[in-house]
Amino acid sequence: MLAALFSDCPQLPDQSEYAEATIGLLRPRSSSITALDANVLPGTHLAYHSGMTARTSLHRLALAALLLLTPLLISATGAGLRTELEGILVDGLIPRDLVITYEAMHPFHGGAIVEVRGDGSALRRTRRRGDLQASIRQVELDRNDLLGLVGLIVEIEAWEQRVPERPPLPDEGRASLHIVLGDQQGGFWEWYNDMGEHDRLLRVSALMTELVPR
Repeated sequence: MLAALFSDCPQLPDQSEYAEATIGLLRPRSSSITALDANVLPGTHLAYHSGMTARTSLHRLALAALLLLTPLLISATGAGLRTELEGILVDGLIPRDLVITYEAMHPFHGGAIVEVRGDGSALRRTRRRGDLQASIRQVELDRNDLLGLVGLIVEIEAWEQRVPERPPLPDEGRASLHIVLGDQQGGFWEWYNDMGEHDRLLRVSALMTELVPR
């Protein structure tokens, strides 16, 4: 659909000709054109800007269509992941290919990455500010631990991204949760300093760092 929109965009005039017209250096193509024919310049200028206006309008229309379609695509992906996770809670069976990763690692301030797998293995990487290397801690979790984590993920609807994109503030970092289950994957992120305001990722962080202490 977007390709069709762009295919209708009018072709812009040759830029070198426009540049010459703009600075008043349009050379005559025949001896019948004289300096008195300078009134061709406004027409050239207007034609160029008319083409630019049409092109810009179509670009905006295409962008609007993409913004409208994006939530639908995300929703479709989240629906599949939601079905799989809710199935785990119903059956009580943890797929071995389940991978849940919480990441809050700032390049300067450090942080933690916690990864939990469906086979019960869990790993935590922790790096303090100023450390060059991260410390690693590995533990084994039982079935109840995993079901509790999956239950929390379903409760907060972790497949939905609710914080809109924006440029980061100086020295601002993100924390994120990523879930992979078979061919389904999803997750969300929040600005680290705003996690307490949303009370979604903060709850996941608290549980996962409790399951895998430093």
